[in-house]
Order: sequence, then C-alpha cells, then structure tokens
Amino acid sequence: MPFETKEAGRKINIAIMGSGSGSNAAAIIAYFKNNTGVKIALVMSDQPNAGILDIASSNHIPSLVLHPEDRKNPTYLLDICNQYHIELIALAGYLKKLNPTFLRLYTGIVLNIHPALLPAFGGKGMYGIQVHEAVISSGSKVSGITIHYVNGEYDAGAILFQKSEKIEVGCDALGLSKQILKLEHQYYPEIIASECKKIASTD
Repeated sequence: MPFETKEAGRKINIAIMGSGSGSNAAAIIAYFKNNTGVKIALVMSDQPNAGILDIASSNHIPSLVLHPEDRKNPTYLLDICNQYHIELIALAGYLKKLNPTFLRLYTGIVLNIHPALLPAFGGKGMYGIQVHEAVISSGSKVSGITIHYVNGEYDAGAILFQKSEKIEVGCDALGLSKQILKLEHQYYPEIIASECKKIASTD
C-alpha cells in the first residue's frame, strides 16, 4: 500500500536487478506505480537483450547493462547506486553473484527472492526450472518462496520471509514453476514495501 516518508516529497529509491524476462520486475513496478513514498529509480541487467530492460523502457524507468568489467569493479556499482540515491536493491531473477566488496561498502538493503524453501534447493546453479525439477524429484509435497537478505554467497543470506504451498497432485516442474511464480508476484512487492517502511521510519 502507498505510504509517505516523514520528509515531505522524499521518496525511497529502489533499483531492480534481473537477468531474464522480468516478470517479477513487472509486478514490483506495477505495485509501486502510484506510491507516494517509493520510486523505482533504476533497472539493471547483466544481459543486454534481457526482457527486463524492455519492461523498464515501457515504464519510462532508466536502465543500464552491467558488463563483466563493471561487475568486477565494486566501486562502479556503488557509484551507480549513489548517483541514483538507491536505498534498496531487489534482485529479481539476477543470476550473477554480487561483488562481495560492493556488499560490504553499500549501506542500503539488498534483497533476493528464491523459488523454493531455503535452505533446501538453493546454492550455485539452483535457479529457474532447475529448482523446480529438484523439488519434484525429491518427492516433496510442499514448495514455496524465500525472500532473504543478500550476502556474499548464493542463497545464504538471512531469511526475511517464506511462504509455503502444497504442490498440486500430478504437478511437473513446469507446472510448479507457474504455481510458485504466482507467490513471487504476490509477496515480493509486499515485502519490499515493508522494508521501505523500515527505511522511512528512520528518517
């Protein structure tokens, strides 16, 4: 829901980072479209042809591509965040590990969403359909999403929120991915909003 910061006219600037089609980015952008206290200020991708960049363009949001040399340079991303006054970064299908030096230097919040119930089915190489295939192969009866703070390791940051759901009978990996994606689109924007409220409360 919309909220106002204590300082009139001030907005908390968010950056979204993704590597793919950007469906979560689209959900986040739509959620905050009319919010008086939050602005989606920047979209970043490591893939020059990623759909998330098209979503940014269609919503008139600045975007940039992080080339390999940019990702290796911790001060580059830090300078970008300072330039756009970014206070929260939401990873939405971003497949590269953030530079650990950047994470130590950056004073804002970095969140990630994972399409399973961590610590199970997480770690390097566990993303997208691979996660859902592993869940189905394990015989699990439930799956869900995990939203966590980002540290220097894949899917290892402190867990902020989890939502579980029973896997539909006869569901395959593709069906599970569609089921879990609905949870992602529903809850990720809400948790981002909650974190923004925490930031606003310290103004």
